[in-house]
Amino acid sequence: MTVLNVISSANLTNDPKAKVLRLSEESIFTELFSLAYHDVVEEGKKRFSDFKVGKAFHTLMKEIKQNPNLARPRLLNLKNPEGGSQTFYSKSIFDELAKHYATRKIA
Repeated sequence: MTVLNVISSANLTNDPKAKVLRLSEESIFTELFSLAYHDVVEEGKKRFSDFKVGKAFHTLMKEIKQNPNLARPRLLNLKNPEGGSQTFYSKSIFDELAKHYATRKIA
């Protein structure tokens, strides 16, 4: 399931008839941004015939990390916002990678 910019605006309200939208950090990273770097690389090797992890790939991934619809950082320790984080990716990343790599032909 991928949800990209579906909500154009939102207002806080105490109206009991208003639609409810609940997003937890856990659901965001299990449903929307569920792929770690390793998952992207392994799936890229399967999907694209000319896929290589090298300078061009790392440059592309740096650009992808800037797109909040494709990548999101997650803090490793929620109590320490200054600590380390890991980036997780949406399955939509493969649509972006397909613009740069040849899709493997299915025999």
